[in-house]
Amino acid sequence: MIGYLREIWSFVKGRFARDAATVGGGAAFGQLLVVASSPILTRLYTPEEFGVLAVFAAIVGTLFAVLAGRYELAIPLPESDRLAASVTVLGFGIVLLISAGTGLVLFLWGGSLVKLTNTPTLEPYLWLIPVGLLGAGGYKVFNYWVIRRKEYAVVARTKVTQNVARVASQVGMGVGGAGAVGLLVGQVLGRVGGIGSLAAYTFRHDWSVLRTVTIRRMRYAARRYKRFPFLSGPSGLLNKGALKLPELLFASLFAANVAGWLSLAQRVISLPTWLVSQAIQQVYLGEASDLARDDPEELGSLYLKVSGFLAIVGILPALGLWGLGSTLFPIIFGEGWVEAGYYTEYLSLTFFAQIVVNPLSMTLNVLERQELQLVWDALRFVMVILILGGGSVTNMSARTTVALFSGGLFLTYLLLWFLCLYAIRVHAFSPEMK
Repeated sequence: MIGYLREIWSFVKGRFARDAATVGGGAAFGQLLVVASSPILTRLYTPEEFGVLAVFAAIVGTLFAVLAGRYELAIPLPESDRLAASVTVLGFGIVLLISAGTGLVLFLWGGSLVKLTNTPTLEPYLWLIPVGLLGAGGYKVFNYWVIRRKEYAVVARTKVTQNVARVASQVGMGVGGAGAVGLLVGQVLGRVGGIGSLAAYTFRHDWSVLRTVTIRRMRYAARRYKRFPFLSGPSGLLNKGALKLPELLFASLFAANVAGWLSLAQRVISLPTWLVSQAIQQVYLGEASDLARDDPEELGSLYLKVSGFLAIVGILPALGLWGLGSTLFPIIFGEGWVEAGYYTEYLSLTFFAQIVVNPLSMTLNVLERQELQLVWDALRFVMVILILGGGSVTNMSARTTVALFSGGLFLTYLLLWFLCLYAIRVHAFSPEMK
């Protein structure tokens, strides 16, 4: 154990940790703005308005998972820049198609959607969904190209831009009495902000490569990495569905204010989770892509070191959320949000699992073992359906439903950690790697 801790300490002082700190520094600054704005936002907007945001974010977040056909995950993998450029252009083309298709669907059936989710306030602003998808999808594609270049400082600056845009718009429009639309506009800007910097970097440094892309090369890229849309695509939908479905169903099964409480609880938990994921995941993806090709046994060592480091990082915040949520929430956010504090306590277990596993979840994509990821996402989705469905049939309270939801997620994340380790071991000892 002492030797393992020494390895983790050496890892923390190494280049990987420095690169992660570069990405995390920009993300941390932006997240501090979000944290600082939360007590203001909960006084400018009602739980019902946060419930509208929760439904909006659930729709955008679910589609966001498959915006580029999951081809963006393949951008760091090829040895050839020309092949990677073809994957990049292919992914952006799919972003355009999905955004346009979503706009058409909402134009035809948007009214039915808002009735189903009990959020009539959302109907005039459904047009923000395809706009947000187009900008967010473009950001995602360019982001993975910059990660391929390991220009983490460029990525870090965009994280600051995203959160400044989000906080400034939500607070400013809230002071002006904009209502739910202020939260929605801020949500869109928070996903789109920084795309200009990434696009400028890409075209300035890599136009000579991008201009070599042809339809024939894009077809080859589509075939070479077809596992990403056919396996990672459904997997991504199931993944986001398992996380976003509770917000949609809580609005439907209970009320919009209950969905608002759950949304705030998940928002508070997601801040440090997102921060760590941004800091570690993108650097891990760049390093793991190289090691999978050149030194798969060292990939296993990296996986265990990162796991240990993340467990140390996550344990104390998880304990703090578990013990103090219901006490601190009414003080920080106002008396109307005490219920969200109880939800946060129940979700602290999930918080710890996400801190450890989320940054490492790219392992299965790096090793092109998307079938394992799909199986896992399907199991988790079924688990969520069973818990929420069971809660509805048995008339469980919202608190009990959240507690069961958190426990189920913890077990599924534990399973994912072992699946990633299994995939690394199989890859390291496969005949073609010897």
